[in-house]
Amino acid sequence: MKRNFFTIILLAFTFSTILFSCKKKSNSIIVEYRISPINNSITKITYNDITGAPVIITNPAQFGTGSTFVSIKALPYTAKISIEVNNQTISSIVYDLRILVNGQIMKLESGVALPMSASTILSAEYVVQ
Repeated sequence: MKRNFFTIILLAFTFSTILFSCKKKSNSIIVEYRISPINNSITKITYNDITGAPVIITNPAQFGTGSTFVSIKALPYTAKISIEVNNQTISSIVYDLRILVNGQIMKLESGVALPMSASTILSAEYVVQ
């Protein structure tokens, strides 16, 4: 009886060790692109996707609450975001473009869209190594 109990415990321990050691470890890096403020004066948003190819958005509502995430595995990766702004208001608008890597701000670019300006382009770029 003691022998069967010992064998069962040994098998359970061996199985659990194999199970936990075979779990895949995620080596992905999370890149977040963040724009603030997000508003209707933005006419175009361009950012690099998981492969580094540009994604173009022409409706700022498609960018959600002002940020999007990309999970990357291949390095180096060029994280790039740009906006085009058509500010038809009577006030300047200050925009911040942020690139975060695993939650840490790696690049912050601020720019101003002047009042009644037809086209202002702002961009930020960071190479993830």
